[in-house]
Amino acid sequence: MTMAVGIVESNPFEHCADAGALEGALSDYAGGLGLPYFSYLMMRAPHRVDVGAEPVLLTNYPDEWRHRYLGRFYQLYDPVVFLGTRARLPFRWNSGKFLRPFKKSQKRVFHEAREFRIVSGYSIPVCGPEGDVGLFTVVGARDDDLLDAVRAQAPALQMTAVQMHDRIVTQVRGGKSAELPQLTARELECLAWTAEGLTTSDIADKVCLSDSAVNYHLGKAARKLGGSSRHHAAILAIRSGLI
Repeated sequence: MTMAVGIVESNPFEHCADAGALEGALSDYAGGLGLPYFSYLMMRAPHRVDVGAEPVLLTNYPDEWRHRYLGRFYQLYDPVVFLGTRARLPFRWNSGKFLRPFKKSQKRVFHEAREFRIVSGYSIPVCGPEGDVGLFTVVGARDDDLLDAVRAQAPALQMTAVQMHDRIVTQVRGGKSAELPQLTARELECLAWTAEGLTTSDIADKVCLSDSAVNYHLGKAARKLGGSSRHHAAILAIRSGLI
């Protein structure tokens, strides 16, 4: 028997018409987690889209650090960006063991960032179907503060990263969106629970299916929608009004 799911809200960043509005919304979000900073860097724009010479960077870092970071092209040396282009899963970073494999020029970015209380972070790579890649990060002034926030909000952080990246890509593309295909009731149900932050096992319990069956439905839905992951597929389904 198919069980009813709760109402899934639309992308909370949908109303943000420009970069300034997005920065404000994300700054409030980070503050709600008890963290001082966030950052988002578009590491690769969608195919056939020119975003200009300056990278797309949204952050509430102090202006002095932001200008230094961009002015000295630190995105080319930043260990977090280096790993973000290669990682597919979220990762934590700080100035301890994380830095050991990197070169002196890369470590310098971290050492200078500490002047602005940028000490540890949790970064989430987001890869879209059009070749776009972004990196969303929340930052703590202490490791303990960051760990507390991540442990309490890891699924919500993942969804926020995908929602925010989706909104930025939409703005970069000029608001154009592709026509989405029809999904089965079961695919929509599994996507809706994914949007609520449930794991595969949780969804399986909710819909009375095996874990492999849930993964099958989510995989089909992601392929139909052109999503890079189940989370991205859930966002596409929400934006299209399917769930």
